[in-house]
Amino acid sequence: MENNMKIWILSNAYKPEKGGLVSYCRYLALCAKKKDKKVEIVVSNLKNKQLEAKEVLEGINISRIDYSGIPLILSIFTPIIFYLKTLYYIKNSKIDSEDIVISRYYSFALALEKSCKTKKHIFIAPLVAPELHKISVKKAKGIKKIYYYIILPQIYLLDKLAMRKSRNLATLSKSKREEIAKYYNIDSKKVCVLPPGIDYERFRIATFKEKSDLRKVWNYDSDDKIMVCVSRLSSEKNLEILINAVDNIYDKKIKLIFIGDGDQKRVLQKICSSKKLENRIRFLGFKENVEDFYKMSDVFILPSKYEGFGHVYLEALASGLPCIAARNNPPESITASEEIITNEKLGIIVNYNSLEEIVQAISESFKNSEKYKFDRRNHVIKNYSWETHLEMIERILS
Repeated sequence: MENNMKIWILSNAYKPEKGGLVSYCRYLALCAKKKDKKVEIVVSNLKNKQLEAKEVLEGINISRIDYSGIPLILSIFTPIIFYLKTLYYIKNSKIDSEDIVISRYYSFALALEKSCKTKKHIFIAPLVAPELHKISVKKAKGIKKIYYYIILPQIYLLDKLAMRKSRNLATLSKSKREEIAKYYNIDSKKVCVLPPGIDYERFRIATFKEKSDLRKVWNYDSDDKIMVCVSRLSSEKNLEILINAVDNIYDKKIKLIFIGDGDQKRVLQKICSSKKLENRIRFLGFKENVEDFYKMSDVFILPSKYEGFGHVYLEALASGLPCIAARNNPPESITASEEIITNEKLGIIVNYNSLEEIVQAISESFKNSEKYKFDRRNHVIKNYSWETHLEMIERILS
């Protein structure tokens, strides 16, 4: 690919938001920039209407589509209105026919195919959008529940059209490919699997001194057994069972740290308080220096029942930590855990709803925490690279 071509990354989330999708866009953009590619990220302003329409972050051009101004009476048609606004933006954008465009959200992917701005477009689907929203529906009540039931068919239609009309369709894991193929009746051979990369310079094994110093900063003893969970605190992450697991472990030296925020934070804190576990479980919110919390910990745990991929498992493994993750068992749980954690040196796979298995896995993981830390890191370095990911995209679109 020529250096004067531009790479566009289109997503519904970017900084200052957090999460795996944000990390994906950032690292891929930085990788392309490092290879002297022109890069621009186009994102919505859904979560924060006060953000600048255009700005430069880390040398990367960011453009935001304005989705504000929708009358309340039309809010039940939000997915369709967002798509139409996206289509208008794309049609009037400076995307050239020779530019590469990477979509990470269905409204962008469908708008790209409809606008015919470029043939070099790939939709890397993060997940099956309606399935994620169904989890939210189960937790919703009253008017909010009715609202979800109205917008779900719209999301299903747009997501389905984006999947079927995209001439180049991909995802990050085999499990997600199978889910997409089954859900939308698409030939799985038409869905490419493109594993993401990892910043293994940022996420690395801590020295003894680093680990000790970080524990002192956060008031942990050197002999504490620390589990860390880096995650959005939302229902699909299945985090309540971790609190119950700690409550069922009598070794008071075993501690749990939650890094992240979300709509379930207060609920989880109340459960923690009701069990009088404040001295063993801490909620530290989102942290920019998340790598420090991997460095000071012994085990990573996230028994999520629905994951697009699970970048945090790569971060933990690159930091030398064994991982505890949920088994891929559709339709109850859909994850890529077993594609990442491929042997017992890397971690333990459990049933997401089995308290007994999770408690046992925690005990076993602390026994082997130090033993295979370099095997874990080497596994990630060998199998996950942003450079390889970008090269695979270029090859598909060439």
